[in-house]
Amino acid sequence: MRQILISALVFIILLFYIPPLTAVASFLKPEAIEKYVPWLHNIMMANPRLGALVQNFLPTILVVGFNSLLPIVFEWTAYFQGIRARSQVEHSVLKKYCECVAQACVAMPLD
Repeated sequence: MRQILISALVFIILLFYIPPLTAVASFLKPEAIEKYVPWLHNIMMANPRLGALVQNFLPTILVVGFNSLLPIVFEWTAYFQGIRARSQVEHSVLKKYCECVAQACVAMPLD
């Protein structure tokens, strides 16, 4: 029964994890910044280094931030699943994390 609950929970996490990630990634395009945050676009045009920082590094930092939360959540689910051995917990976390990252890569829009 726990396995079914955890599988459903992981599916729900994936379902609600990927849309905010893609929304954030698409929001940081120059066209979206110009449309939704015109004052930031003006600052980016005035300072090319800041523009490069926002366009090139900020999306990566946000994706890394999102991805760093997943192993913590997956470790909690492994303990809830009843797995006690540390090696099995790590195996479970790694398996879930790889599935999640693979699905996120498929769902991410390419420019």
